[in-house]
Amino acid sequence: MMDSPWISLVVFVAFLGAIALGMRIRRSVAEHHRNTETSDLVHAAVAMLVTFSAIVVGLLMNSSKADFSNVDGLMRSYTVTLVELNEALHNLGPAGEPIQKSLAVYTAAEIAGTWVEQTPPPGDYYPRNIALIDGGRLQDSQALADLLTSVGDQIGAIPVATPKERQASARCLALVTRAGEQRLNLIAESQVSLSWSFFTVLVFWLFTAFLCLGLAAPINRLTIIVTTLGAAMLSSALFVIVDLSTLFDNGFFSISSLPLRAALAHMPHP
Repeated sequence: MMDSPWISLVVFVAFLGAIALGMRIRRSVAEHHRNTETSDLVHAAVAMLVTFSAIVVGLLMNSSKADFSNVDGLMRSYTVTLVELNEALHNLGPAGEPIQKSLAVYTAAEIAGTWVEQTPPPGDYYPRNIALIDGGRLQDSQALADLLTSVGDQIGAIPVATPKERQASARCLALVTRAGEQRLNLIAESQVSLSWSFFTVLVFWLFTAFLCLGLAAPINRLTIIVTTLGAAMLSSALFVIVDLSTLFDNGFFSISSLPLRAALAHMPHP
């Protein structure tokens, strides 16, 4: 999601605004309201808010990273299955070569439809109009499912006469079935997304924390530098959370297409 840097920038500006507002309010407060007891209470409130916000941000980042790593691992397992299927078809001899080309069509269409903002695989042997991504989430596609079903049908149509040929054919069919199941699992797991309602509430909590920080901080260059750095750090952390949640968009953090492209490179093309 290429909007994530802009979201981070808006949040950063909001945090700076909260600090400036807090400092402005502090200057307008009467001197007798800034006694030691009041200052101690404000500092305690700031410490509580900062600690609470840090825990929530840390948990949210861990959750986003875990979801990202899970989908990335599933994509790599799916790629391994396609590589194994290509090898199994190669072992079928001349009868398996046309099916390898059909598998290449399926794989190329998968790459072009999933990583739409990247350069598609070269050639015009595969359909390029299969849209598989919606908001960074992998979607199901009947057209792509039909391509994989066609691979299975071609394998089933190969005449087998010996136990060895039957075993090789059965292995290919099992790999096709596994690839279909893994892709459905990928689709299901990629639907986990960042709750924007919760994200908005979290930004409000952090805004409140920086507002209180501005109320408590003495107005000098050092505090302005420190609070600005703190705002930059937290807004960048929120940027990472948002960008990790997009999965397949061409952001700073996204599931790589390189494993599938490497698998496609070893498949004979039509």
